[in-house]
Amino acid sequence: FTTPTEIQSKSLPVTLAGDHDLIGAAETGSGKTFAFGLPILQHLAARAPQKGKEDLGCTGLILAPTRELAIQVTDHLNRVAKFMRVKIVSIVGGMSEQKQKRLLSSRPDVVVATPGRLWELAREDQDVISRLRKISFLAIDEADRMLESGHFKDLDHILDAISLRRRDTDESSKKVSKRRTFIFSATLIQDGRLKMRLNKPMKFKGGAPTFDDLLKRLEFQDPKPVYIDVTSTSVMATSLVETQIECLHTDKDAFLYYILTRYPGRTLVFVNSIDAIRRLVPVLGLVGVKAYGLHAEMQQRMRLKNLDRFRDSPDAVLIASDVAARGLDIPNVEHVVHYQLPRTAELYVHRSGRTARGGGG
Repeated sequence: FTTPTEIQSKSLPVTLAGDHDLIGAAETGSGKTFAFGLPILQHLAARAPQKGKEDLGCTGLILAPTRELAIQVTDHLNRVAKFMRVKIVSIVGGMSEQKQKRLLSSRPDVVVATPGRLWELAREDQDVISRLRKISFLAIDEADRMLESGHFKDLDHILDAISLRRRDTDESSKKVSKRRTFIFSATLIQDGRLKMRLNKPMKFKGGAPTFDDLLKRLEFQDPKPVYIDVTSTSVMATSLVETQIECLHTDKDAFLYYILTRYPGRTLVFVNSIDAIRRLVPVLGLVGVKAYGLHAEMQQRMRLKNLDRFRDSPDAVLIASDVAARGLDIPNVEHVVHYQLPRTAELYVHRSGRTARGGGG
């Protein structure tokens, strides 16, 4: 990219200079990856050359809620660091466990991971935990999704294992510089509740954890983390054109075919169930529309293959569950179709955010 996006232009002066922690709110596709990734790469570029075989530990840990997003972040950072002597690896589910164990033990400079797979591999390996305690940067992307069922428990285990309190008792980690924390999401704190006491211990009141719980759990070193909010006050992107078609349930397939043929271009069709994807892909194929599926039960290899096919064809159609609604970098999506309405308004925003996106990262 040649021009920074709004979140980049506002956050990079903070993250590249000084030692502040940062909480950033920006819409999906606004360039959050480079907002937290470039400071880590700058730190690595300025790092003194490694002497002998001394293990300097892992410099940055980036956590993302889905494997596709983690792989995307890794790809973006590797492109920027193409001519740097740094090692950036992704640790995600759906890949060979043995291969990922080797990646973790290969002394990477930056680990990009989903909480579930990272904790699965690290909890029995004290050497990995020790290296992760040395991180100078902790970044969490799509932070609000970490509160969903399954994510937060693993994230909580990781945060406890790499806690600064534990680092103080780890002789190999005592020489590490101050840790900085960057947390980004598309929907953070809409009412500006940053005046809360971040140093209060986390206490669950029953039920699902809240965003306040996550913030308290993060052990910010900055007593007043910088808060940058560039989310649109109108919630939906101003460049987005919304249209509604009222029809009977039995006519949905016909209207979908009409939309796809009347308005050609790269199109994302969102549904609420895997069964709907398995039905629609062959149905559209029968009428000459080449469509690809994307859902959580697909093998990782096929998911990535279908994403590549969708990116490579200007008139491709992707039938997806909400696994694709958050964070994924699918450029030049011209149309988004809600074949089935999402269950929440927030999901509608994230689905629709697949088009009218910002550029680069």
